Amino acid sequence: MSDIEKINTLANKHYEKEEYEKAFPLFMQAAEAGHSTAQSNLALMYENGMGTPQNYKKAIEWYSIAAEAGHSTARCNLTLMYIEAKCVEEDINTGMEWMKKATVQSNEANPITRSYNYNLETGTVGTDDENIANILYNINRMEMNKSFTSSNLDESKEALGNLYFIATDAMVHLNRFLDIYEKKVKLETSDTVVIALDDAFCIIDAVAEETDTAKISVVFPAVYKILLDIVPSVLELDAQAVGRV
Repeated sequence: MSDIEKINTLANKHYEKEEYEKAFPLFMQAAEAGHSTAQSNLALMYENGMGTPQNYKKAIEWYSIAAEAGHSTARCNLTLMYIEAKCVEEDINTGMEWMKKATVQSNEANPITRSYNYNLETGTVGTDDENIANILYNINRMEMNKSFTSSNLDESKEALGNLYFIATDAMVHLNRFLDIYEKKVKLETSDTVVIALDDAFCIIDAVAEETDTAKISVVFPAVYKILLDIVPSVLELDAQAVGRV
């Protein structure tokens, strides 16, 4: 066990005993040394004010560092902070507008002459592979209820179930696609899509037992943004599979 791992282990022991003042500096030491789990835990302590004054900006900073290193819990917690708009001025529409511009530019540079076409809010997108087309189809379905709101709990739960089905169907078709073209596509491209779908499931699961319809409703635009953001990567996978790049 490395010295940094030992420090992180000791920090965890203090944390489990709720000795937050002792755990915090140890997590900080391990985090600054590049330990991604320590970075995620440090962010959690900043977020909740454990062993240190509450500081959402610092929490987002450390969650982001850990997320960049591939830490799944950090990615999920960071996304949830954005959903709850903790110390974040940018809203989901800002990200959507940026993505809209990027995708429209891509479409203008690559006229659509594909086997399957979908009219998303970002413009017309097309694909040659049927499984990739089904992922785009599910994003298209998501646009129909991305801002779903209801004060009725049963309706909210039903919509949440439909959202889970959409994400599941997208993942199923992605796995089918990768089974066929695994050797042709770039790992970093497929990882981008897989990680994004994992984040979507993380957000959906976070409100699975929720009874506050207002909290459930924020999941829809958040998951929609995640799905919309992966459109360029999805199209890139399609291009890699058929040799267009």
